[in-house]
Amino acid sequence: MVAVVFESRRFPNLRFALPVLSRLYLNKKSASKWQRSYCKKTDLMIEMLTKLENHIAQSDKTLHLLGDSAYTALAILAHLPESIQVTGRIPADARLHEPAPQSQPGRRGRPRVRGVRLPAPQDLLQAKGLRRVALNFYENTTQHVRLAHMQGCLYRVPGRLVQVVIIEHLKGGRGIETFYSTVVDHEPIAVLQQYSWRWPIEVTFHDVKQHLGINQPQNRKIEASHRTAATGFLLYSLIIWWHETKSPQPIRLLRSWRGKRHPSFADMLAGLRSETLQSMMKTNLSTPDIPPNVRKYINHLTRLIELAA
Repeated sequence: MVAVVFESRRFPNLRFALPVLSRLYLNKKSASKWQRSYCKKTDLMIEMLTKLENHIAQSDKTLHLLGDSAYTALAILAHLPESIQVTGRIPADARLHEPAPQSQPGRRGRPRVRGVRLPAPQDLLQAKGLRRVALNFYENTTQHVRLAHMQGCLYRVPGRLVQVVIIEHLKGGRGIETFYSTVVDHEPIAVLQQYSWRWPIEVTFHDVKQHLGINQPQNRKIEASHRTAATGFLLYSLIIWWHETKSPQPIRLLRSWRGKRHPSFADMLAGLRSETLQSMMKTNLSTPDIPPNVRKYINHLTRLIELAA
């Protein structure tokens, strides 16, 4: 699944990951059983990114891939076009080099591909007096870290300059984390902040499984198995987009707890059900002849439908 990170227009610093493309993955055993050619998850991702890039090629927008180490590994970066920016993770002992020096006219031999070897990211933490910062990228969470950064070319992708940011957590058990970005003119804090925008993807998977029923679909037809997950992801994007652009006011919170500042996806789904019910009731249940005791049951059933899983 490929999702576009969308910043809320109503709630500052709130972001959603809206699925726009999805592919059905078959492991090697299933691909052999159904006589299909096996395709790795990363290959499916590259296919979808290429399709999305071709779609926006005529605009002035740029794709920026945010992913964990499985989808932003160096082997993946080597196969992505340079028009797609990437922010991801690398090992703390990754090999880095300076850009290759320009070839001298008349010099014999093959031009150099890599420049001088640079220190590994983890070696940068040996320096004293490193910058200490408090990161507040995640709600109700503050991380105190030591920070170091450098620029260089990764060994597996020698022709692309990247910025590497390494942090050491001063509290907790997260230890050392290393990030990289192909956007070399951003501040190190901006690189870390951009990577934090990947978290809404995890929220999307949770909400689609929990509230739209794609976790364990009971399909009996092959066509249904092809469509169920894709339809769930599409509905998720449409419901978020409806709340952000079409709903006249922010949805009221059906479930409240301490520290909750904005509607959850469950609240948005309940709000859409409520609006649909209100529209239906104006057409079919707007007569004044409904007895008060029947009206009471209708209101109770409306509430139960809003809260339905």
